[in-house]
Amino acid sequence: MKTKDRPIDVLAYKIFDEPYPRPVKFRIMDEQLQPKTVIIYKYEGAKFDKRAGNKMIFYKCQAVINDLLRPIELKYEIDSMNWYLFKV
Repeated sequence: MKTKDRPIDVLAYKIFDEPYPRPVKFRIMDEQLQPKTVIIYKYEGAKFDKRAGNKMIFYKCQAVINDLLRPIELKYEIDSMNWYLFKV
């Protein structure tokens, strides 16, 4: 898995019993700099962490990127409410 750590747009929802949002799909730019929507097929869980003083949630998921099912990791900064594609 390559570490990317670049900002992305994410569609997520929140369940009342859970303290964190759950990602559904996200948008990235492909090689031709065209936006591409990626749907998350399997959600494996989340863990809380604190890095450089920022509270973050790391998500392990599986998504189809370029017709291949790949494991990915997303990162969510709680204070700034920003999403990042952490590993592909």
